[in-house]
Amino acid sequence: MSELTSDPTESVALEKAKGQLQIQWGWTWVKERNYSYIRGRVKNIGNTTICYFEVVALYRDANEEVLDTDFTNSGEDLRPGWSKEFEIMHTNKTEYKHVSIHVQGIRTY
Repeated sequence: MSELTSDPTESVALEKAKGQLQIQWGWTWVKERNYSYIRGRVKNIGNTTICYFEVVALYRDANEEVLDTDFTNSGEDLRPGWSKEFEIMHTNKTEYKHVSIHVQGIRTY
């Protein structure tokens, strides 16, 4: 997902930062009663400290149409090589057949 900005240098810095935070393999999407939970871990694979990030979830129907979105964020420092767990809790609906996640909104020092 692209971020729009009025400053082209800020846009370039944001794209570089996106490559620094990686969602680790093995994240899960679990449905429990009326809620679903996406649980996983991100890792700073860059060489600068990340001071803010968002993990965004897209909830899709059987035709891959996005029905809803949600996100979690962190404002804690994530130094190079460090990992952090995340969880997105969202209302569960039977129409949600697929979910995808991605990183956006990264800020670095």
